[in-house]
Amino acid sequence: MAVRGRLWTDAETRALLDTQWGQDTIQRQLSGAVRNDAVFMRIVEELGRQGFRHTVQQSRAKLKALRKKYKEINGQGKEKRSE
Repeated sequence: MAVRGRLWTDAETRALLDTQWGQDTIQRQLSGAVRNDAVFMRIVEELGRQGFRHTVQQSRAKLKALRKKYKEINGQGKEKRSE
């Protein structure tokens, strides 16, 4: 069973999003990449420079959860919302 880490603060989440979506090179590298540990390592290093401490796994899981929630809200998930 996976051990849950501490919750992300709003500031940490914003920094993660700014780091990932704010850099075109990171976006291109993550797009379609299956083995993207090196890209997430860069993200984690950037977060570390900003004073936030999270692992590659935590960052990947957080982005995946944010992406899923975004798709649910915008009706792009597996089940489209009926209007």
